[in-house]
Amino acid sequence: MNWPNWVKPALGGLAMGLIGMFVPQILGMDYGWLQLSMINSLLPLGLVVALVFLKIAATSLSIGSGGSGGVFAPGLFIGGMLGTAWWQVLHGIPHLPATPLPFIVVGMMALFGAVARAPLAVMFMVGEMTGGYGLLVPAMIAVGLAYILVGHNTIYESQVPTPADSPAHRFDFFFPLLKGTRVKEIMTTRLPHVTPDTPAAGVLEIISNEQIKGVTVVSKEDSLRPVGVITKQDLLHLPTERQNSASAREIMSSPPIIIDGEDTLDNALTLMSDHEIAYLPVTVGKKLVGALSYRRIMRSFLSMARQTGNQLEQPTQREAGR
Repeated sequence: MNWPNWVKPALGGLAMGLIGMFVPQILGMDYGWLQLSMINSLLPLGLVVALVFLKIAATSLSIGSGGSGGVFAPGLFIGGMLGTAWWQVLHGIPHLPATPLPFIVVGMMALFGAVARAPLAVMFMVGEMTGGYGLLVPAMIAVGLAYILVGHNTIYESQVPTPADSPAHRFDFFFPLLKGTRVKEIMTTRLPHVTPDTPAAGVLEIISNEQIKGVTVVSKEDSLRPVGVITKQDLLHLPTERQNSASAREIMSSPPIIIDGEDTLDNALTLMSDHEIAYLPVTVGKKLVGALSYRRIMRSFLSMARQTGNQLEQPTQREAGR
């Protein structure tokens, strides 16, 4: 409704209050009414059935109009009352439980487990709340049937299909991709390097021209043997007057923190995080073959995650047939 925001909760509260004046059982969390139904079924069948639909209406009016509230307690109440109603309908059949308690517990699990699309969590949660798992087998059957009937519908409007679609868990879901990728697959083989005698100004010029995070300092005798690393941050913290007089030997970090080309990206990322660095020389058999930066890992990671996400979003053959 295209009404002012202050009008909607007022009308929603008014409508819910009017219902509550005549049927107070729908107000609050209603655990007390569920407990009463478990002990003895004093509520008439007509009232129990009415409570199911009135609670749905009251919850919709409360939350739908902007009020603050949850759906867990109402879901348990509605499911429990459905169980109570079903027990009363079947009352008198031989071997039926003497109280509606098992029907209430299974009803709570079946309804909320299905509409919340969290069957396992709800079964264990309600089992803990009721103090036992004696009804787990019938609950599994009821929740399974309810889950099938509900299909892809959910009470949570913002619920996403899979963890891969959740912005909060996307990186956690795709992190194993890093374990399957080796450093040598994404490293850069462009190796701007300097010797220990290179002036700091010359190192800064190389980093600026190449737009890289750092350079590897190699031995003068063997250009494939790394002896240190100089990052852009090292040069930024160097006083201006020392940029012409200082050499790479004076400002480099030695011995360098390196990684093997056969190692995986998750180990490289952990190494960078532990040492608070963003640049790693890559070696194979102690010989310098490339370099790896934090930005390069992130770009590769996002590219792999995007490709995997697109594959997950593509419909299966059965869904396409539908």
